[in-house]
Amino acid sequence: MGARKRIAVIAGDGIGKEVIVQAVIAMQAAGAAIELTSFDWGADRYLADKVTVPPDGFAMLARDFDAILVGAFGDPRVPSNIHAKEILRTRESLNKLLAGHTGQSIEKIERDVERDFIMTAEQAKAYGIVDEIITKYR
Repeated sequence: MGARKRIAVIAGDGIGKEVIVQAVIAMQAAGAAIELTSFDWGADRYLADKVTVPPDGFAMLARDFDAILVGAFGDPRVPSNIHAKEILRTRESLNKLLAGHTGQSIEKIERDVERDFIMTAEQAKAYGIVDEIITKYR
């Protein structure tokens, strides 16, 4: 297997916090060569200090990480969801990155990320979103 991959983990809000925990457990159980770093860039952080993403946050993610694992965003305690808009504003950039990495059209990427689009590991590799399928278990 290749070099250890650095993954930023942003759980987000609501169900995102629960789902991300399970995703992390699954990745660790698979024995993937990963290093996870968690960031509290959701509603709880916004309510505590009115900041979601630090000024250099997105640049740091692009510079220091190979991937970003992101949960759900949106919290009724923040009716405007301003805390989520900072992160969701990057959707267009992320869609462009996905299109470039996968070879899929930007239009296809936009359609696919707007709905539940569930793939097997093999389908994800064929789509171009997965580079390697890990089959070794501890």
